[in-house]
Amino acid sequence: MKSAKYILLLFLSLGLFHGINALGQTTVLSGTGDGGFETGNSFALNNWTSVNTGQTNQWWCGTNAVGAGVRAAYVGTAATNNNYTATAASIVHIYRNVVFPAGLDLVKLYFKYKVRGRSNEDYMEVSLVPTSVTPTAGVQLNNGTLATDYRNQTTWKVDSIELPCTVAGTTQRLVFSWINDNASGNNPAIAIDSVTIVSRAGVSCNLGLGNINIGSLPYNSGPGTTCGFDNDINSATANVCNDPAFLDGEDVVWTFTPTSSGQITIDLNAPLGFATSLSLFDDCPTGGCSGNMGNCVANIEDYDGSKSMCVSVTAGIT
Repeated sequence: MKSAKYILLLFLSLGLFHGINALGQTTVLSGTGDGGFETGNSFALNNWTSVNTGQTNQWWCGTNAVGAGVRAAYVGTAATNNNYTATAASIVHIYRNVVFPAGLDLVKLYFKYKVRGRSNEDYMEVSLVPTSVTPTAGVQLNNGTLATDYRNQTTWKVDSIELPCTVAGTTQRLVFSWINDNASGNNPAIAIDSVTIVSRAGVSCNLGLGNINIGSLPYNSGPGTTCGFDNDINSATANVCNDPAFLDGEDVVWTFTPTSSGQITIDLNAPLGFATSLSLFDDCPTGGCSGNMGNCVANIEDYDGSKSMCVSVTAGIT
């Protein structure tokens, strides 16, 4: 027996999930403490290590480019600026060891960043490596890359990266690297803030951004959009019962648990929408690190915006 869970996903417009497990969240690295460079006025006091030796453009812990709180980490030619000398090739890093308790699931890294840089040449890279790997100034890491080519974002933006399930029960080294060549470039250099790692314990369901819990039926979401939400549930992370092309788009998810069995009608009113899809799952679509993906029990898709489907749900348990 398992809890009845129905997840309705609206791709390019809307989504819904029925019956989600209650999950406890663990903060592995606080974005308002060490991760936000708020514990002290140096990298060392925040348990970070900077690797700048011999480089013109260096990482600084200071107050010049701040996304939240009073301090941030940024690259500049001095602590008083966030500018780099584009004609002085530099590769610099900051890193810290992160202890991931055993039993964690859905570990995600979040951070704020802003940068101008230059296409494919002057950018930031994020890596997660074993503690036996120590970055060297002037040398690109080329190991454990999580994401790269952070550039051309001159206002603060939050990014998120889902970390591998295998990090649970290990200690890893989180590395932020700034890389620039000696040709040309654009200021400012990289600045980061509010570095946060959170995880959930036990069975989890990674619904990402745009996850809305519904207390009871009937329910009306009102106006909405999927624009700006991630493509968290897609043909690579969930069971597919439709054309994968419709599944691979920004999504919004509604979660609900029916109190009685019977038929429910799910309507999407989006006359101006295009190529939308509704999918209903009977458990977590992604499965998290447990790998137990829910089944897609109903789906409707076409190139129109509005659509409706009638499905049977079961109260409590199945």
